[in-house]
Amino acid sequence: MSRCCKFFNKHKYASLLILLFIIGTASITYANLFDDFAFKTNEQYQKILVKRVISADKIELENEERIRLIGIKAPQPPKQDKNRKIERDKFGFVIEQASPLISMEEKAFDFAKSLLEGQFVRLEFDDQKTSEKHETLAYVFRYDDDLFVNAEILRQGFATLHIRIPNTKYKKTLREAYREARQEKRGLLGEY
Repeated sequence: MSRCCKFFNKHKYASLLILLFIIGTASITYANLFDDFAFKTNEQYQKILVKRVISADKIELENEERIRLIGIKAPQPPKQDKNRKIERDKFGFVIEQASPLISMEEKAFDFAKSLLEGQFVRLEFDDQKTSEKHETLAYVFRYDDDLFVNAEILRQGFATLHIRIPNTKYKKTLREAYREARQEKRGLLGEY
């Protein structure tokens, strides 16, 4: 029998305590990692790059996680017509059939892109971390100037107010931004 086995046979309680300590330490480490992932509390959300803007109220991060902005509901960007025939000039360049009218959906989408795409952001979470559709819910702040993006999109009139309990951390700020857009008849609110 090896020396190790003789030690554990002779010191059963000590070896049991050592084993419990190792298991306990490992489980605490994994529990902390799970908490960080499940409850969205770890440091990776303090400065993270926005890979692309999906809509004025939804973004995709560099880690491919999709984030829905809490407290706002924005129109979906217009879909591209896949059946549209692409015309080209004699050099092969695409000839754009530009319309003088830009839809409000496009304006909202373009505004969100100008605020966020390619920018580093900081995320804050509220009581409910994910939606019924399993989307991550967050308040988004631009990293460089700490601009509260959720409120700015509301303030410019490119979304409607959509506060849902239990996520009410910034409800006063969001309501004020929406009220300002309504008074000034900005964006979507100028159409009514």
